[in-house]
Amino acid sequence: MTFLLAIGGLALYLGAPRLFPAPKPGEAPNALASGLQALGLLVTFICVSGITEKLIKVREHVIKLGEKPKLPAP
Repeated sequence: MTFLLAIGGLALYLGAPRLFPAPKPGEAPNALASGLQALGLLVTFICVSGITEKLIKVREHVIKLGEKPKLPAP
């Protein structure tokens, strides 16, 4: 689900200028397009950070599985 939200945020970022183009070529972009781009980037970065956090937890778990078991001291 998080991955799909990240893709959606990226699509919003890339698609906003096409949906709401600048009034004339060479002028500043539409304020609505700029706001949607900012929202798209925010959603994408939040989702990517969540995915990264999950991958780090999986990595730590795999490392623990690969360690040798500690035997009790005699």
